[in-house]
Amino acid sequence: SKPELISAAEVLAQLHDAAIGFQPASVNVLNQPFITDLLEKLYLEVAGEIGPFQNRRIQEFINSHRSKLSTVIKHSLTVKKPLDTISNIAIHSDYHPGNLKFRHNRVVGVFDFDWSRMGYRVFDLSLALIYFAGRWGNKKKGQGGLDLNKFELFLRTYNKALISKTQLSPLSAIEVELLPRLLAAANLFILKWELDEYIVNPSEHQESTIYINHNMNLMNWLNESTVQIKGLIATTCNSQVR
Repeated sequence: SKPELISAAEVLAQLHDAAIGFQPASVNVLNQPFITDLLEKLYLEVAGEIGPFQNRRIQEFINSHRSKLSTVIKHSLTVKKPLDTISNIAIHSDYHPGNLKFRHNRVVGVFDFDWSRMGYRVFDLSLALIYFAGRWGNKKKGQGGLDLNKFELFLRTYNKALISKTQLSPLSAIEVELLPRLLAAANLFILKWELDEYIVNPSEHQESTIYINHNMNLMNWLNESTVQIKGLIATTCNSQVR
């Protein structure tokens, strides 16, 4: 519901604000591979050089998407250098409705921190936007892609919640600029997890196929809607800066 969506965006902002200054006790956490590392690995997998894409069933499944996947991954990897200018914080990295506890249209709990790591809050936000605004269904019937009303509401609420915070500010100009590419990267992040699951859990291939198709369609939609998304992000974020 709309109140649940607003609450989820506010809580994500609070979570990020609370994470400022957190120092992990384990060096392993600091050395975890993150989005650009995972995308580079996915690129090699798509080429069939390493990993699960050497599996014949996976190759047959994604063969028609191979060229587009490679192009989208290469474009998403252009975030690597500008991301180096942004500070890392502790992020959830799996913030979606199924990992929240709601009561009376409000988020009262966040759980499942298995994927938590040090990373970029704008990437965590990108993942949340993919999860909360994603539309499921057949693209030919006008479904699929992102619900832009939900997208705008979540983004606007997240930014607004940080205006009054003392530790973390609303999205910076560089984060606003990177957000469209990071949305594509977040979708690829989810897709890689689904493809890995497809290999290790043969008994769940039917369910995995549904998810993979969803994110493949979303990848194409994001690629086709770049200009529209950039405009919506700029309008939403810049209006709040003023």
